[in-house]
Amino acid sequence: MLAKLAALVLAAPRRVLATATLLCVLLGAPAVTAPLDMSFLSVVDRDVPLIARYLAMNENVGLSQRTVLLLEGSDDAVQAAASRAVETLRASEHVDWVFTDPRHPAGSRVVLAALTSDPMTLAARDIARGEAAFSVVEDAVADALADSGVSIGWTGVPAQTIQDIEATLGRFMWLSPLSLLIVLALLRVVEPRLSRLALIGTPMVLAVMATLGVSALVFGNISFNEGFFGIIVCGLGADFALHLLVRLREERASAAFPEALTRTMRGAGGAIAAGAATTIGAFTVLSLAPETMPHRMGVTGAVGLLLCLGLMLTWLPAAWLLLDAEGDAPATLTVPGVAWLASRSVRRPAVVLGLTAVLLAGSLAGLGRLRYETDFNRIVNRDVPAGAVAERLQQLFGGNAAPWVVASDTLAEARVIATALAADPGIVRVEGAATVLPPGIDRLPPGLPEGVVAQLRGRDGRWLTWVYTGYAGLDTVRLAEDRRRIEAIAPDAAGYGMFIEAVVAGDHPWARWVALGILLLVVAVLLIDLRSPRWAVVALLPAVVGMTVTVGALCWLDIGFGVVHVVSVPLLLGLGVDDGLHVVHRLRDDPTLPADLATTSVGRAIVMTTATTCASFAAILLSNNPSLESMALVILIGLPMCLLASISLVPAAAAVLRLRPGPPVARNS
Repeated sequence: MLAKLAALVLAAPRRVLATATLLCVLLGAPAVTAPLDMSFLSVVDRDVPLIARYLAMNENVGLSQRTVLLLEGSDDAVQAAASRAVETLRASEHVDWVFTDPRHPAGSRVVLAALTSDPMTLAARDIARGEAAFSVVEDAVADALADSGVSIGWTGVPAQTIQDIEATLGRFMWLSPLSLLIVLALLRVVEPRLSRLALIGTPMVLAVMATLGVSALVFGNISFNEGFFGIIVCGLGADFALHLLVRLREERASAAFPEALTRTMRGAGGAIAAGAATTIGAFTVLSLAPETMPHRMGVTGAVGLLLCLGLMLTWLPAAWLLLDAEGDAPATLTVPGVAWLASRSVRRPAVVLGLTAVLLAGSLAGLGRLRYETDFNRIVNRDVPAGAVAERLQQLFGGNAAPWVVASDTLAEARVIATALAADPGIVRVEGAATVLPPGIDRLPPGLPEGVVAQLRGRDGRWLTWVYTGYAGLDTVRLAEDRRRIEAIAPDAAGYGMFIEAVVAGDHPWARWVALGILLLVVAVLLIDLRSPRWAVVALLPAVVGMTVTVGALCWLDIGFGVVHVVSVPLLLGLGVDDGLHVVHRLRDDPTLPADLATTSVGRAIVMTTATTCASFAAILLSNNPSLESMALVILIGLPMCLLASISLVPAAAAVLRLRPGPPVARNS
């Protein structure tokens, strides 16, 4: 099939180029008019019971819009600053109402404000521009209290959300260009001619554009998921192109451009297609997950990689043929160390297998330390002061910025619930309509300020009871304990803690079936492609080694696993299998070529694809975001291990299994 595809490209390169470009433009057209939903809620499964209950209460009470201002200093200075802050907040068009807590220790004041917009529904780009209501209000209060001599701290859902996004995006504003420059510098090692590098970039742009269009057709909008996967599509597309480019340079040393291109398509093209099939298959299986985030990730990843693969095997060769076929054949790429490692591996296969066994044993020993990260404050950006302010608020007031709330149809019902909650030793404070309004009164006095009314009645008219536990953090284990305690008395209670619990530590029973499905699909692809169980095992070895060592290393480093690994693990599996397949295909292409030379030939390309992919993810280590850093570590540990296993373990295993006999061992080697 690839030979026919190469013949088609050689026979009608202009038609291939025009058809592929037009197809991508047509597929990408829906993205132009599709609504953008780049908010945090765009990747949340709203049908999860805990999330659905929180969102329903949020609609009634505006939990995600309530932000808390904590002021500390001398009592006189704090009192004056609080008055000035309240005046500033009331004058802001971004604030619905303001409420000042009348109870306060000396030297501190708390001001509660309800913003006009929910930060979880805002687009990330608007937050990055400083256009979020919280950002505007925060700056206004900071200016108003600049000479007050008091400390200013913000907490609550708006502060937690906006500070995290601003800190993370602020880093990426300079990390992304840095990453791109590093990748381009590495690509220049392979191909110094800018014209050919530009040709590599064009199909990746077309693939991303078409993927966004398909996502718009399937989902009805474009979310943060699709934007993120544009980076992954570009990274893997560069890998496809690099394998073609390195093999083309090798073939041009002994053949004219048309013949070299045909050999490249037949040789490297097969391995590229098979390797891509494993990654596409992994994302396809992931798309079967019932939750929103993994489902959209799976669909977008599968479509994007399929389009990118098609363009790299059609558009790119056609462009090379039309625009860059003339000129001297470039020198063969040389990567120090690859030939030495491949040579030693085929001569000493037992040593390679023994060292691999020791490495795997050490990695498996670390699995006893495996843990799931449950603390949301250890997942978000470290430059988020809202968590520390929440703990300080707990110390001073015996309450926190994210209390639980119960809505009751009658005041009598609210009083019963408030009494029961107050009797629980794990609850430190209960307040609301039942504690403010004396018995015998069943309606609010006229003329109350809007901020006071908002503490007593919801938007639907039901009476509110606010519940404060003794915990101000965001560890989902403790949050779940508090939730169960409150639910035993008020089953319909809701709070931000339950939202965090569902997002961070939600039950994902489908995950094990998705993992098993991905593994079975990868094995099936290898068996179909290689038609040999033994060769399939050999091709799978780099992925097995890479994933085992990566998981073991993260365990030994005491790094908790989380939702982000849903993305990185299938990606690592696909890339690892891809590396092994390229070496296996090269070993099988020409049985007369010594195993070490065959491995060295394709190993050069694997080194460069590993380097470019690792460079893309290395910048994330500077993001100061633990969850993103752990995702980057999966790639930065796993991919180099897949590379080493491909160059050493694959030829060694092939020799041990007598698939490719190694050279005779020299006595004095």
